Amino acid sequence: MTTETILTHSQIGEIAISVHIMNETRDFNQEFARAIEQAVLQSPEIQALRKDAERYRRLRGMTWHSSPLCVVSIPKKSVRPGLDCPSGDRMDAAIDAAMENE
Repeated sequence: MTTETILTHSQIGEIAISVHIMNETRDFNQEFARAIEQAVLQSPEIQALRKDAERYRRLRGMTWHSSPLCVVSIPKKSVRPGLDCPSGDRMDAAIDAAMENE
C-alpha cells in the first residue's frame, strides 16, 4: 500500500461533514465512500494519469504506414538525420494532435 495522498485530512473531513448533513437518513458509510471515490477520481493527479493512459493506448494503435506517429525500435539504426523524432512534451502534443484529428 502506498503512503501517497490525494486528499488532505481536512478535505476528507469536509466531505464527511457535507455527506452527513445531506444524507442524515441514508447509510453514511456508503455515501461517504462514494463521495471520497468521486473526489479522488476528479483529482488532478488521477486526471493526469487518465490522459497519459489515453495517449499510450492511442500510440499503441498507431502504425508506420497509416498514422502521423509511430514507435521505432533501435532508433540509431532506423532513424536518419532530418527526420522529426518528438519526445517528452513534444511527443504528448503530437499524440494529442493526432487524437484530435481522428
